[in-house]
Amino acid sequence: MHLEQELAHARDAGARVEALAETVRKRAVTVFLVGALGMSALVSLFVWASDLGKFEDEAMLAVSTVMLLLVLPGVAGMSLAAGRRLRHGAGAAMSMLIGSLALTLPALLPLAGISLFMIVWTFALGATLVGRFGFGQANAAHELPVSNS
Repeated sequence: MHLEQELAHARDAGARVEALAETVRKRAVTVFLVGALGMSALVSLFVWASDLGKFEDEAMLAVSTVMLLLVLPGVAGMSLAAGRRLRHGAGAAMSMLIGSLALTLPALLPLAGISLFMIVWTFALGATLVGRFGFGQANAAHELPVSNS
């Protein structure tokens, strides 16, 4: 019984990553604009947290944790979307691996890498916010009206 619950949770997590990948694919401009607004808000929080004196360390840890919690689901969705574009027909795990390598390795370049890193994280933040952490599309599918034809 416990194994069945874990498999159900894994399927749900996979569906949320799929939903984020679809959000990136279908609404790229909106995702980037929302990500840019969100990223500027997070940078403002970093600047504010760095000026808090004796509470600076705790505030920076809190802001960094919030940033990671907001960005990492979007990075997973973007990796899946990029992997699917690079390798058609591959499974979800292989596509995510290929996509994460394709997004991470160029970020190691000296000058262009930091720009690419910021663009990827901006898209990832936007995907998480626009896609509502992947929960939005799963809920919307259950709310569709059923036709009586």
